[in-house]
Amino acid sequence: MSPSADTVPEERRQSSAAIELPLIAWRCSACGRTSFPARSRCSYCWSEDGAEVELPSEGEVHSFTTIHVGPPGTPLPYTVAYVDVDGVRIFARVEGEPRIGAHGRVHALAPTGEPPQFVVEVEREEASGDG
Repeated sequence: MSPSADTVPEERRQSSAAIELPLIAWRCSACGRTSFPARSRCSYCWSEDGAEVELPSEGEVHSFTTIHVGPPGTPLPYTVAYVDVDGVRIFARVEGEPRIGAHGRVHALAPTGEPPQFVVEVEREEASGDG
């Protein structure tokens, strides 16, 4: 199930340089584990008995770090995170304010002729009202 047009930010929908792809993993029939991205055999037991499955885009931030140094031309700083999605951990660039345990939506964006890039949009933290 890929995100609908209203869940993808306007700047992504208008970009002709990248298309949004579903998150495709590979679920092993022998051991039941899921590998991401999809592979032709299980990463854990090496069985070739399995199938591609589409992952939900919703996940939870497991950990994150902010990068302050990079190659010339790279916009700095930027933040990356590991996001737990349906039993697998996806490495993605962060949009928003990351927090451990925060919920977010992972997008796979494929610039023309390049491998997909993963971006997680972290939900904003609700302000707590103390009454």
